Amino acid sequence: MSKPAKTWRVLNLELALDEDESVLRSRAAAVAGVELDHVRGFRLARKSLDARRKGGGRRLRFVVHADLILDADHGGDRLQQAVRSGRIVEAPVSLVDVTPTLAELLELAPPEEAAARFEGRSLAPYLRGETLPERPVFAECGRSYFPKMIEGRVGFDVAGRFRAVVDGDWKLIWTPGQTPEREHQLYDIAADPNETLDRSREFPDRVRALRRMLDGWMAADTRPPAQPIPEADEEALRELGYIDD
Repeated sequence: MSKPAKTWRVLNLELALDEDESVLRSRAAAVAGVELDHVRGFRLARKSLDARRKGGGRRLRFVVHADLILDADHGGDRLQQAVRSGRIVEAPVSLVDVTPTLAELLELAPPEEAAARFEGRSLAPYLRGETLPERPVFAECGRSYFPKMIEGRVGFDVAGRFRAVVDGDWKLIWTPGQTPEREHQLYDIAADPNETLDRSREFPDRVRALRRMLDGWMAADTRPPAQPIPEADEEALRELGYIDD
């Protein structure tokens, strides 16, 4: 019986125009910090031509992403710059997680500092095959991609946007300004991922609990920024619809 294997992706390998692709296998292993004897397979994932200027001239080269196939028990901390590919994370994540994730991956800030500075959290542990504690995920949106929901919107400024919270298998959507009978929609997204059956009247206690989470998130979001926003940035945010006049 063959041993189980894992695939890890190594990003941004450089390949000169006159180099043969055969050198990439050993180059990827060196970057990832593994010995060639442990590499069971290798394949190119992406190859693109880079023609950016460097040092006053233009340097042509290929930039390659490659996959290393290793024994399942090999990798983890020993892989220095490789990211495991083909991993599906079931937990909900948020756009606000992107900045702290990049800050950690690019070593711009340690996780503890990023957690204090940004609303989201780093998803880098998922890339390493680790897990993170469960947490609710919040969202707001000025439009709806579900049929007829946009007809229920009342206010079309920032305050009138849809707000939502996902906690475990449940999602609550709140429409500000709507009548009490229509302001909440509750979905069991595990059983109903397309959000076709509103369960808010069946589970009023769950609606109230999720609404308390949503209210707490919105109250925290009203805090003034730690530093003044430059005038040009504020104008850009206003044009994008994030700030009302």
